[in-house]
Amino acid sequence: MSSIVLNQNIDSRHHLRIFKSDIGVHFELLRDGKLAIGTYFLYGEKIHKAACCLGGAIYGLLHDDELTEDVMRVIEDNEALLGGYELKR
Repeated sequence: MSSIVLNQNIDSRHHLRIFKSDIGVHFELLRDGKLAIGTYFLYGEKIHKAACCLGGAIYGLLHDDELTEDVMRVIEDNEALLGGYELKR
């Protein structure tokens, strides 16, 4: 069972969706409504690490500095929603 904890537009083409499940936190970047990048981290991982890893994947696939920084900022700005310093249920 999973529950969405964040649904946020990044720009006109990209949308970030974050949800929690039994195993951890799932991060999905949708581009034009379709999944572009998806990853998950187990509970206990540092939020900054999750933001950096997702940012690296975005840059590696899309080569977009601004999008990468915007997504990382959204994750770090919602640290409290994700559990604080580390991902928590």
